[in-house]
Amino acid sequence: MRYVFLALALMAAPALAQDQTYRDPSLGFSIAYPAGWTVDAHYARDLSPPIHGVAFTVPASFTAGTNLGSDTRLSVEHVAGPCSASRFLDAAVDEHSVTEDGRTWSVATASDAGAGNRYEETVHAVARGETCFGIHTFIHYAAIENFDPGTVRAFDRAALGNIFDRMRRSFAD
Repeated sequence: MRYVFLALALMAAPALAQDQTYRDPSLGFSIAYPAGWTVDAHYARDLSPPIHGVAFTVPASFTAGTNLGSDTRLSVEHVAGPCSASRFLDAAVDEHSVTEDGRTWSVATASDAGAGNRYEETVHAVARGETCFGIHTFIHYAAIENFDPGTVRAFDRAALGNIFDRMRRSFAD
């Protein structure tokens, strides 16, 4: 019976079996991402100074019929110098350290809202030499209560979080 539940749990988990691998030869990192996601290798965040990286954006099939914004993404960003997750966010809160699989991350979050939209960001930062890498998740969604009942369903936050976590864990520097 235990094996049946395990098999069902594995079937229900968002599969990354058909992962693609993005490799950045100049910065020497790789990361796995789900097939069908859009890759922007020239991604830059509009901060002063800009923060550059590569972004992986959810496909339309993931947002269709939901309140999830089409600009929801995970990006791998990089800056030179001291490594802190707060360097990748405008208004970081709750910065702390987390150790997973022998790697210690600086983690910070930020959120914002306006005109019925919600924005949630989390950055996991890790240093390699003089480079600080930030694995930055950006979730944009509309407030579900702004829709007529039954017209739009709430996006699957757990599934999206699992995908983002699995992508981050695949990051190899």
